[in-house]
Amino acid sequence: MKLFVVALLAASSASALRLAGRDTSLDKGTGKIVHVKFDQNTDSVSIFGFELSDTRSGIEIASADEWKPLMFSVCEKSDGCHEVTIPNSKTRPDKTRKGVQMSKQVFGKILPKLLEQVHVDIFHTSDSSKWSPAEDVYDFGPVAPLEMGRILSGETKLFTSTLMTYLSSGNTILALTTGMEEDATEKVVSLRRSIEKALLEHSQKPPLLYYIGYAGSHPEFMKDSMFPKECFMISTDYWTNNPNTIHAIPDGQHWWPEPDKAALIQLQTKVPIMTTTCHANDEPSLGGSDYILMYAKRQKISDEWLVDMQQEMKLPVVVLDKSLYSTEFPGKLADGIAEACPEALTKGGVKCIAPVNDPVKFHTILKGARLVIYEGVNEDAPSMLEATRCGTPVLIQPNSHEFLQNEGEQPHVSIWSNKNQLFDRIRETIEATSEGNHKLKSWIPAALYDDAMRDGLDKLMLKTRNGCDAAMQHHS
Repeated sequence: MKLFVVALLAASSASALRLAGRDTSLDKGTGKIVHVKFDQNTDSVSIFGFELSDTRSGIEIASADEWKPLMFSVCEKSDGCHEVTIPNSKTRPDKTRKGVQMSKQVFGKILPKLLEQVHVDIFHTSDSSKWSPAEDVYDFGPVAPLEMGRILSGETKLFTSTLMTYLSSGNTILALTTGMEEDATEKVVSLRRSIEKALLEHSQKPPLLYYIGYAGSHPEFMKDSMFPKECFMISTDYWTNNPNTIHAIPDGQHWWPEPDKAALIQLQTKVPIMTTTCHANDEPSLGGSDYILMYAKRQKISDEWLVDMQQEMKLPVVVLDKSLYSTEFPGKLADGIAEACPEALTKGGVKCIAPVNDPVKFHTILKGARLVIYEGVNEDAPSMLEATRCGTPVLIQPNSHEFLQNEGEQPHVSIWSNKNQLFDRIRETIEATSEGNHKLKSWIPAALYDDAMRDGLDKLMLKTRNGCDAAMQHHS
């Protein structure tokens, strides 16, 4: 009888060194992912896997080349299992991965055998709503932003950042994705609960549960789980009530129902997470550098302000606002300049550019700017952190990006409230970048250094582990 061996992949680094000053006592070796992919249409389950090639000094990965197979035997051909091969990168069709596929019934039978071969630290299942970044992230890369083939949404950036922070400390994640186009079905809930049951029965220390999704679905998700709520590490997206973090785990007590609210607030630990590598190349952006970039939607800043800005500052003003275009960007010309632009801007010589999907090109646009202005209609956009990481100062309104407002340092971050203040901040920023190549050093808040993020999640896991163990003992 033929035994199927599943190849489980994960990320590597050229260096096995850890960042100085960080407690590595909780590290468990190289991070691993066991990806369980459920197809509701065929009622089949596929298992893939990933292992980091080495321990890591950093968090982000660049490509599928940084993963290696994690080998283990799962089931026999006579059980109804067969091998499957799927792409492992949206931008590199040559990169594939092998796994094993079976019916949901067979999966239930072989699950105990799988858990004997892999110690699971975290069980991660995607949101019970119809959208989750987990689907794409686990399917392609599995967490290589440059191989997703497009600029990632803020939620997906946060998800990949959190996932790789867990993995870079050596944790093993069992991930369930369901490719849901509709809200969670009873089949999905049943499969998730069967995995939870197997995890509870298999180990004296069952894994912690990691969940990301919209705040409103958290209570129902925890209610459906077989695990106590003390075992959950919840990630909300970056539109959070907490003014001091972009990523909060857990957060959003406004949705917590009574009588659980008081207990959940006691569990609350906030950990800022956002990896922000600048992927810009050295090619001139938009025909040359040294321009003022007006980013995203405007409400206060009028067309007239922008025309006046260009005339007074003697620098080109470029507007990048994806809300001006459809998702297909029909007004984009071959050179990336947009046909569609408000008439007042066109007459005043202000240029509009259509959004780009390529993250390298997007970062090159950010890096090429002398400064970025952000009004903050879409609050707390991660792109402002990407700009400062690329050495470009940002000018923000009060309360438009509260993390940067609280953590920012001049001249990397400046605050403005009205036209006069905005123009003053622009002049000051131009003066601060007047020498050399008109760039500042790359900058991010200290809370988002790799070692700080890893340390924050390590402490969160330890705190959650202790609370989970106590709750398990109480319920036993």
